[in-house]
Amino acid sequence: MKTKDIGVALSKVLKLLPYSISTLPYDYALELARSYFKTYDIEIWSRNGHALRTLTPGASDLDLTVYTGTTGDHDYKKFICDYENLKKCMPFLGEVNWIDSGEAQNFKVFINPMEADRDPILRDVLGLYKKPTIVEKICFFLRCLASDTYGIRTNFSSRKRKWERHLIDLGFSDYTQQVSTPSEIFDLCEEKLLTENLPNYEKGFLGKIIKNHHQDINAWNRFYSASSVRDFLLLAPNRWLGATIHHNKMNEDLNLLSDLSTIEIDLLVAQIEWEIWGLFTQYQQIDDKQGLVNHLQNFKLLADKITGAPHLAHGFKKLIKLQI
Repeated sequence: MKTKDIGVALSKVLKLLPYSISTLPYDYALELARSYFKTYDIEIWSRNGHALRTLTPGASDLDLTVYTGTTGDHDYKKFICDYENLKKCMPFLGEVNWIDSGEAQNFKVFINPMEADRDPILRDVLGLYKKPTIVEKICFFLRCLASDTYGIRTNFSSRKRKWERHLIDLGFSDYTQQVSTPSEIFDLCEEKLLTENLPNYEKGFLGKIIKNHHQDINAWNRFYSASSVRDFLLLAPNRWLGATIHHNKMNEDLNLLSDLSTIEIDLLVAQIEWEIWGLFTQYQQIDDKQGLVNHLQNFKLLADKITGAPHLAHGFKKLIKLQI
């Protein structure tokens, strides 16, 4: 039996148990990880589903935040090696966000408030208590959708608890009993977040994005040629960037910024802030440092075109400096 099938079968069994009991393996794994790495100058805690009690036991991963003290690149590489060994015993250990405490104050301005709420301990450590704007809500929805598209399409039952929580956080608690399928959830979010707030949004474009999310880079390049570049840039700037470079259209696309409305510019800023924070928490895990620097420099070209948001270019400069 494949690991995925085992996870689905285990999920069905654990669903029959009280939630506090069915999550005990995750509680144990967190404590074991803390004990396993006790000699490191780090703190470890859970975020996302385990921290918010929205995970689906047996199907969800245990995502961790590692908050570092005086660790360096060598310490990180040793940690990852040890972490991979630990995962052999507990394969449901998930993604690690590696937060350098010495740099966190420089980058906390970029974290989306709704993403901060999914890591309550880090939120408290950094004092992140800002209420989200509408563009930050849109960005949060789009990024959660992008990271979860495959799971939603293949096994939505294991993601239902998570998406019910997303709807509540987005302010749609009144609709949680009215929508029960992925298409109903996405139609609701498209109407309430995109159509009602973005004046030039082409209704139905979200569906096109969803269909392409699980595809490879060549599919995104084809998607660029057949889609509204304006909406592509706003809804998935990280995917747009590679496609526009592939088609040698970046300078032409950047001219679109002069025609964007205030809320569209604000959404683009929120999307770029998400990219900066995400790369800050993950850059240690990227082996191709030169490729990462090129990506950062290209994203900075976009940030430089946005007036009134100099902090974006500063953030990319700081990220590039961390790679050198």
